[in-house]
Amino acid sequence: MIPAIYSKIKSIVTHISKTIKLFEETPKSGRPRKISNINALTLAIYQHQSTRATKKSVYEDFKQVLRCSYKTLVVWINKIAETSLRLLITLMSLNKTSAHLIKYTDATDIPVCLKKNADSHKAMKEVSGWGQVNKRLVLWA
Repeated sequence: MIPAIYSKIKSIVTHISKTIKLFEETPKSGRPRKISNINALTLAIYQHQSTRATKKSVYEDFKQVLRCSYKTLVVWINKIAETSLRLLITLMSLNKTSAHLIKYTDATDIPVCLKKNADSHKAMKEVSGWGQVNKRLVLWA
């Protein structure tokens, strides 16, 4: 069973890749690909969009559909990383007039176990605050 979020991401990736000619889908020589570039990029985005912690959990979700080994999935996700960087740069340049750099930075919570340890997190001290998630103190920026 394919999750709905995967189908939505795949349709967006397919549309963008065909619009801006992100990559050549057919290999010029050698063996045919087990995982297409569109599927590899979609799986990489799915991993982060669905809050999957590891590539292994993505593999477990799509093991029946992919019909390849875990190593093959990891190799193709790692190879598509350069293409995803080009996609991000292209989107940033297209949205240059209305976008701000902060929109493209990571907004991950930094867990802080004890209040006494919070003083060592000085990277975003001016814009950070205190919150509580799952009965743990979290420093957020």
